Amino acid sequence: MRQVAILLMIAMIAASCSSDQSENNIYALVISKNNDIVEETYYNGKSANDLVDVQSVTKSILSILIGQAIDQGLIKSEDTPVYQYFPEESELFIDDKKRITIKHLLNHTSGINWKGYIEHQAFLKSEDPVRYTLKRELEHQPGEKYNYNSGGTHILSAILSKVTGQSTLEYANEVLFQPLGINEMRWTKMNDGICDGAGFGLSLRPRDLVSIGELILAQGNKDGHQLINQEWIGKSTNQSLKKGTKWGLRKSKHGYGWYAAEYDGHEVIYAMGYGGQFIFVVPSKELVIVCAHNVDTPDGIDQQVDFIVETLPQLLSKYGDPK
Repeated sequence: MRQVAILLMIAMIAASCSSDQSENNIYALVISKNNDIVEETYYNGKSANDLVDVQSVTKSILSILIGQAIDQGLIKSEDTPVYQYFPEESELFIDDKKRITIKHLLNHTSGINWKGYIEHQAFLKSEDPVRYTLKRELEHQPGEKYNYNSGGTHILSAILSKVTGQSTLEYANEVLFQPLGINEMRWTKMNDGICDGAGFGLSLRPRDLVSIGELILAQGNKDGHQLINQEWIGKSTNQSLKKGTKWGLRKSKHGYGWYAAEYDGHEVIYAMGYGGQFIFVVPSKELVIVCAHNVDTPDGIDQQVDFIVETLPQLLSKYGDPK
């Protein structure tokens, strides 16, 4: 009996240490209520001016940029087949691969075989990440099955560069960052010279992530100006256009670059990146919650889960009531 008690005590200490380790990796927590900052706290030597690695929040920002390119007529629609943008890779688009559209890449339903994190090292080291992704076999029919594919979202960045004649960062500055007053960022390029669209190269300030969340909350409107097409915001937040995913909040759906779920009777729209990078938007509460963590850790998934399970409910309870 004493041995059992000792083992239980060891397990509790280990769990506590694990929790402390995750908590010690937090960098920033910034919360906006009714477009006013109600909490802004930085940890572990970080300050408001520091850039944070947003990881796969990049994918949500790319979705906004794709919507802008469609609104400007640079892309006909999200139903445009991908092969049209890569005539130099025509030999890779055989049979059903020709049916892959921009929407499939946004929704992680391209059908291209992708083994998650197992794929990343080879993908990142490849001289041509776009070709690396397109060369992979078609495992499912396009649109048939959800399979998270970071290579596919990098292809979106390549498409933006092709249709705009600019780097993805230059285009983002023009149509999103500068209109929101975002003037400090870093967006590294992959080996193909394209700004990383997979979620490994974009860094922004936490307050600027709040601005992006507030833009989603306002249906694309900024200070009375419709910065992002409201129809595109509607598609990005519509749960019926998303597929079920095992990531994030319980019973989340994912599509058009954004996650969506129901929490305590309220809809939550959110962007999420490895390690616990979040933009949570709760429309019914006029609430935006941004959190950033250190990503240089093998415990990133645990950090994500800890924040969702332990911290997020407390924040929603504290700031969720009408102001």
